[in-house]
Amino acid sequence: MQSALREQVINWLSKGRENARRLIDLNWKVEDKDNLVVLENAKIPFVIFMHFGEKLIHLFVDTGVETATVDNATRLSMYRVLLILNRRTELVKFMLNGTNENITARVDLDVNSITKREVDEAMNVLLSSVYIMVKELNLEEQFHERVLERMYMMIESMEKEGKSRNEIMVFLTEKVGVKDDEAKSLMQNFSGQKFMSREEEEMYR
Repeated sequence: MQSALREQVINWLSKGRENARRLIDLNWKVEDKDNLVVLENAKIPFVIFMHFGEKLIHLFVDTGVETATVDNATRLSMYRVLLILNRRTELVKFMLNGTNENITARVDLDVNSITKREVDEAMNVLLSSVYIMVKELNLEEQFHERVLERMYMMIESMEKEGKSRNEIMVFLTEKVGVKDDEAKSLMQNFSGQKFMSREEEEMYR
C-alpha cells in the first residue's frame, strides 16, 4: 500500500503547470530518493520533503534557521516562540533537526484517508506556518517577501475556488494559526494588491 500511495502522490505532483494556483498543481521538480520525496519549485521559497511511513506521511520544511549556533539567551527566546506556535497551529508542529538544530515545520497525514485535496491543504498549511514563524522570530528581512508572496497566492487560489472572505479568514486563523489582526491585514493587503494590479493593467492598455 505504501508503494502504491507513494506513486499516486508523486503522480499528482508530477503533472503540474506553471500557471496553476493550487500548490499541488504547480510544476514541481520531484526527486524520489531513498526514504524521501523532495519537491522544489521556483515560486516556493522552501524545499518540501515528504517521508512515507507505514501509518503517516510526513511533510516537512527545513527553514535553515539554526539554533545551535546562537547565544543561550537568543536560543531560549526562540524555543519559547516555537512552543507557543505549537499551541497555536492546529496541524503543523515546529521542531529542531540536524546537527545545527535547524527549525523545521512538519505536518503528518494519515495514509488511510489521503486525497489530493488533503495533500494540497497540508502543503498550504505547512508553508503558511512558516509565515507565522518568520513574523514571530522577526526574520522578515530574510524571508518575509518570499513567504508573503506565497500567502497571497494561496488566498487568490481559495478565492478562485469560490471561498468567501469569511471562509478564508477561518482557514488562516483556525487551520494555519494566524492571529486575527494579522489575517485581516493579509486580506486587506491582498485586496489592495489586486486593485493595484488592475490599475496597472489599465495603464498599459
